[in-house]
Amino acid sequence: MACLLAVVALASSCSSSFTVGVTEPFIDLSGIYRTASAVGSMGELQLRLERIEDTTWFDALVESDLGSEINTSIGFLTLGDRHVVINFDRGLLSDYYFEGTVVMDGSEVDSLEGQFVFPDMEETLAVTFGRT
Repeated sequence: MACLLAVVALASSCSSSFTVGVTEPFIDLSGIYRTASAVGSMGELQLRLERIEDTTWFDALVESDLGSEINTSIGFLTLGDRHVVINFDRGLLSDYYFEGTVVMDGSEVDSLEGQFVFPDMEETLAVTFGRT
């Protein structure tokens, strides 16, 4: 019981200085991003991001010029300290995600660099989305 009280006391003392998922300063990723070339069999991609109110979450929409692997996929982006994860087609058998980092040019967002991960594939697809 004493150990449990010590853990609770420690957690309480640390909780006021601990913030989850907040980037300082905030980076607004809202906008349109494009790949400069084809991403595997997915073709050239366009990514639209729109911030959800006053959060570090964004609605995401990715569109392909080919429509082979994907035509349009709806996603949800989370941002924390320049690290982004976009989950696409959540709840479907074909769900996948993008994981990467925000590349800055001074105080402006330049691009998103990372990889697509498909749960049913061993390989990942490297991709850079440049902001337009």
